[in-house]
Amino acid sequence: MTSNRLTMKNIAEMAEVDKSIVSKVINGAKSIPASPAKIRQVRLLIEKYQYTPMGAAQSLATRRTNQIEFLLSSTTEALYASPAFGQMFCGVVKACRANRYQCLADINDFTEIKEFVVPENMRRRNIDGCILAGNISDEMFEKIAEMEIPMVVLGGEYVKDRVPSVTWNSFEAFSEVFGILSENGHERIWFADDSANIRNRFRQLKPEKRGLRIEILDLCGNDEIARARRYAEQFAALSKNKRPTLIWGCDQFCCSLVGALAKKGFRCPDDFSILCSSETEMSECFNPPLSTYSQNFVEVGYNGGLLMIEILKKKLNTPQAIQLAEQYVTKGFYHKRDSIKNLKEGSVK
Repeated sequence: MTSNRLTMKNIAEMAEVDKSIVSKVINGAKSIPASPAKIRQVRLLIEKYQYTPMGAAQSLATRRTNQIEFLLSSTTEALYASPAFGQMFCGVVKACRANRYQCLADINDFTEIKEFVVPENMRRRNIDGCILAGNISDEMFEKIAEMEIPMVVLGGEYVKDRVPSVTWNSFEAFSEVFGILSENGHERIWFADDSANIRNRFRQLKPEKRGLRIEILDLCGNDEIARARRYAEQFAALSKNKRPTLIWGCDQFCCSLVGALAKKGFRCPDDFSILCSSETEMSECFNPPLSTYSQNFVEVGYNGGLLMIEILKKKLNTPQAIQLAEQYVTKGFYHKRDSIKNLKEGSVK
């Protein structure tokens, strides 16, 4: 009998036990209703034939599916087109493959409690855990927590005290960014992101003390391209002394904005500078190549996958998982390219 044809039934027949006994031995059950001799015989047969159970049979015995879901919170599929979320997903998949887990992907709107529909895999318990990315309201976290499915949030600094999260220290990150802006002589800045956590950090860091006047732009939905075109119109309508000298946002927003302003005769970095918050191929290969201050999104996803798997293996409760997540804090990095003009020197930096 060849090992690639071997089934749990074959092992059971050779050991003269029921299939359930073989299943319990494979999955390390504490209580196995068989004699020590029979258990030892099953283990020897498994070792001899190098038997590996099929995923379905193993999950039946352990009540595990060995499936983790990467769930993006969005009102539109367009967010999966964002290179940053694509990189996070690739990182999660890499961690899952290294640990023999399967990674599923889905999209759900976790921003409006009135529109909430329980994702199918959560409702049917077809997954062992869920890794969340994107915008999620506080009410929605409470709703998801009721399902008692292990959860990890990517980028959830604002909920890291309630949910295990893989995030960075935005206080340190923004402080470093403010230093870059000051060094290059920029005072009027548009920031194309918004959240309670961001506003709280700005209040703590007081950028105005460095001479920085930062205007936080309205989000108005998930369509970064439409949003960029709208702000390009606003930029062009302002007098030169009121226009921002630097605009800071994600890759989709920044690239769309540069393109829209180019059609109106404005050039980057001669007429305005760009600092991109996403280190992606889009920002690196754009014309001009965009300077970025960003996390490594593949690393964020990979760490999120490892954190989730460790939570599952150790069967950690929420407080224990939150404590473990503190070991997975990521850092931001500045990549200097051609999109920031040094106003103090009149050169590109």
